[in-house]
Amino acid sequence: MLVYRVPPPPQGSQPHPIVELPPEFFLREAFEFNSLDPIETCAFVRTWGSFTTPRHESGLCAYLPMNVRYSDALYASLEREAASYREANRLHPLDEDAAPVEAERVHIEALRTLVDHWTAYVDGNGSGIVEAWENHLWPRPDSTGQAWAWFDMFLNSALQPFHIRVASGHLGAEPYDQAGLSTYCLAALQLANALAEHATVRRCANEACRRRFVRQLGRSQYSQHRTQGVLYCSKNCARAQANRQYRRRKKQNAKG
Repeated sequence: MLVYRVPPPPQGSQPHPIVELPPEFFLREAFEFNSLDPIETCAFVRTWGSFTTPRHESGLCAYLPMNVRYSDALYASLEREAASYREANRLHPLDEDAAPVEAERVHIEALRTLVDHWTAYVDGNGSGIVEAWENHLWPRPDSTGQAWAWFDMFLNSALQPFHIRVASGHLGAEPYDQAGLSTYCLAALQLANALAEHATVRRCANEACRRRFVRQLGRSQYSQHRTQGVLYCSKNCARAQANRQYRRRKKQNAKG
């Protein structure tokens, strides 16, 4: 099975709008679907963009490290699957961004592993650092030190596209080629920024949510979100929990 980036619009129609990643995409939306389900994975990719790099000269897995045990063989099998599909369908017009759904899942699980590793460290959970790798797609590291070595390799590989550049957009200027960027790289950049600011990871106090978050969303203007003294990931969760507690008190008082 293959997934595609959003297909090009019909000729003469308006282009697809650019989708902006939410500020904590790496911590929230990236965890809110089952990556083992190809239908859910396809829907996620169609919404947020491909995690792979099918146009990159180094292939689909250009920003994953090549020296983590069996990773080389895994990446090679994904490239063969994509090549076989293109060869079999050479007579049909295909979106050039076609990629195996398994390649998307590998990148998604890589991001989730990095986030789980980081949150285990922030929480002071030493064993969780090793378990973060074993709980996803990768083999169990031999030690915490090896887990950190893998963390460095994976995150540094994902951050390769980012460096200072100028894109004036002036007529005659060289256009900025975004073919090498992927949603995986952008989400990894969000994680790197959270590391740089020594962000605190919280669990939403709404008992029906319990999602991880750094900033409370929905109570501010100009993207200035609260990080101090917050219990809920959003104002909606705060309101829902307050209503839940109110109903419980009202029921308890009625019994009394």
